[in-house]
Formats: sequence, C-alpha cells, structure tokens
Amino acid sequence: MKKMIYLLSGLIFLNISFTQDVQRYENSRDESHLCGAFQIHDLEKDTIFQKWYNKNYLDFEVLNKKPTWVKDLKNVEVDIYLGTWCGDSKKWVPKFVKL
Repeated sequence: MKKMIYLLSGLIFLNISFTQDVQRYENSRDESHLCGAFQIHDLEKDTIFQKWYNKNYLDFEVLNKKPTWVKDLKNVEVDIYLGTWCGDSKKWVPKFVKL
C-alpha cells in the first residue's frame, strides 16, 4: 500500500511539473518574452518567436560531412540558456539546435 501511495504521488508531481504553462512577461515596450524553463517547440510554435527562430533554423546549412566526434553525442542532453530578447540568442540558438 505504501508503494502505491508513493507511486501515485510521484505521478501526480510529474503531471503537474510537465503541464505547467510557459511563463511570459512584457517589457516596458509591450514586447512579450518567455521567462523560466521552456522547450524548443515553444519557440517553433509561438507566433511571436517562430518568425526569427524558424527563419534562422531554416537558413542555416549543415555540412553533409559529419565530424567523427558526433557519434559521442548520442546520449547527451543539453540545457540552453537564452533570452528571447537577445539578438545573439535569436541568431545562434536555432543554428545550434539544428546541429
């Protein structure tokens, strides 16, 4: 019974943590930005961010020849810290993700 309670509690916690909405804020110029943790698909799908994200992603051409070290990245997970207001983030994050 105790295991069942722990399991249900864990599932409820996971469900809450994965279903939270992305946090937003507006700056003094009424520009909307994301705040806190969010997924890349939030940039791809949101009409405010998809313009720059999708353009920079599609415009970036990856070389056909993969470096030998790419195979070592198979099980690597990366956290990206960016600002949706930052020009460098807008330029380089989509390219990094495409790589």
